[in-house]
Amino acid sequence: GQTSCSLCVEGYGGDGITCNICPKGQYRAGEALKNVSCDSCLTGFTTASTGATADGDCSICVAGYGGDACEPCAVGSYAVGERAEGTNCTSCSAGFTTAANTSTAASACSGEGCVQHTLQHWQYC
Repeated sequence: GQTSCSLCVEGYGGDGITCNICPKGQYRAGEALKNVSCDSCLTGFTTASTGATADGDCSICVAGYGGDACEPCAVGSYAVGERAEGTNCTSCSAGFTTAANTSTAASACSGEGCVQHTLQHWQYC
C-alpha cells in the first residue's frame, strides 16, 4: 500500500506510521500522506469491499436504508442487510408497523395485524 516512505496509494489511508487498506464504508481517492485517513461514505451508504478508491464506490445501502439515495427506511418499513442503491425498503404487513425508522428486520414490525370486519364478525386476514 505504499509508493514512498511518506505516501499511501489510493484505496489506503494512513495513521501517521503505516498505510492500511480502507475498510468497507470508507475510501481514499488518489495518493495521500501517511497521516491522512480514509474518507467515510455518507450516512446510509457503504462500499462493496475494502480498498475503495472514490466516493462513487459508496453505492450500496446499509441495513435500515433504501431507495434512490439510501435514505432511512420510514416507520412501517425495514431493509435487511446491504442492498444496491435504488432498492426500496420493504413495507410491514397490513396492520403492522415499526417503532422507529431505519429498522433492519421484519421482526421489527409489530401490531395487531390486519383486521377485517364482515357483517357478522371481525376476522384477521
